[in-house]
Amino acid sequence: MRPHDSILPISHREPRLAETLVVELRRGSQRWLVSQDWGEKLLGDAAPDWFSLGACAQARCVKQGNARTIWRVPVADAVVFAKVLDSPGLGRRLRQWLFGDGLRGEWRMGRELERRGVPVVRFLALGMLDADPPRSVLITEEFGGSKTLGHWNDPRRLFGAPIDRLRVRRMVECVAQLMAKSHAGGFAHRDVHPKNILVCPDSTVEAIPKEARFVDVHGGVLSWGMTARRWVIRSLAQLAHATRRDASRTDRMRFLRSYLRLLPKESAIPTGRDGRHALVRTVDKAMTVHAENLARHRDRRLGRSDTYFARFSPAAGWQAVVTLRLSRRNLFPEPHVPDRTLSTWRGMLARMIKDRRSAPDFDLQELQARDWVERLRWTILGSPYRRAFVECHRLRHRDQPSPLILAYADHRTFGLTDRSLAVRPASMNEGGGT
Repeated sequence: MRPHDSILPISHREPRLAETLVVELRRGSQRWLVSQDWGEKLLGDAAPDWFSLGACAQARCVKQGNARTIWRVPVADAVVFAKVLDSPGLGRRLRQWLFGDGLRGEWRMGRELERRGVPVVRFLALGMLDADPPRSVLITEEFGGSKTLGHWNDPRRLFGAPIDRLRVRRMVECVAQLMAKSHAGGFAHRDVHPKNILVCPDSTVEAIPKEARFVDVHGGVLSWGMTARRWVIRSLAQLAHATRRDASRTDRMRFLRSYLRLLPKESAIPTGRDGRHALVRTVDKAMTVHAENLARHRDRRLGRSDTYFARFSPAAGWQAVVTLRLSRRNLFPEPHVPDRTLSTWRGMLARMIKDRRSAPDFDLQELQARDWVERLRWTILGSPYRRAFVECHRLRHRDQPSPLILAYADHRTFGLTDRSLAVRPASMNEGGGT
């Protein structure tokens, strides 16, 4: 830290932070909450400008979307991750004013979980910039060269049969310990999936996992004592759904035995063979409900512009919806279909509409309404290619293969839909999806 930094007492609104050696300081328009032992590393003269990491040569962007950017940044003798949140637009600012900054909530949650002994990445600092627009940054420590659970479960990462069997057993134990400690500590993660679980390797054998921790804990459920049964079932169902293709039934039962063994004795979760099988049935039912809720959530992406889909007008009278990103490539790999940006789609689709012909890597199909009755039906019920596009992605959201439609575009004359286009990959695979 610098000599002119204004160090303030911890606010009475954050009593627990004082117990964990967190200091509050101001630096011009910046306000920081930072772990005392990390102050010099993160805010010293050699530290980067955390609110302008794009100008830092050592910082590497690892994820971007939804006004959030995550950077991997070396500092001194360590590596940290910085999650930067922008607040453009009046609507986002109003939500933050009403419900608070999401990063601040995650900071408070993370510090509380550390205090309870719940396995999470270590939360080092929270910075807030009073500017127009406002910006905040949350800094966490890299977890020992860890990778996501999905990376460990990647079938392409083959180590040989003996190592692989040991890896699976250790992975089951690591994840069971993570879930048991979390629930015993009164915490239930609201989004248990492989990208939110980090697993670090053993220091002696890199192919063997050693420990698992949660990331992205904002919005989790905290309770006094053991987590309520309904949240336990929900968490286990989310984990079961996310790993259903990677874990065998034997692995699932091994996980449950380890999980139940690690729970405190006063837990209301049933133990023993009958209890385990009853728990499996309950979790399976909850997993079915979770899968349908998740599919409906994905369906709603079709009606808005976000990371996966975008709606725009490529030419006069035309309205299009395009696929920006194919998710769950572990299920539907489709390596011949790259993700594309909105600007790329704008140019390509405008040219295809103008020339009425396919572009490289695309097949263009076109339909024209026969009469005004068909135009009226297309306008009210949706054009054939619009319906086909929606049905394609609805099926894929439910893990059912369907020939991929990357985009559709409808043309209207005097308010009635009279033409419709569909864009498909030139080399079709029956797998794949978003």
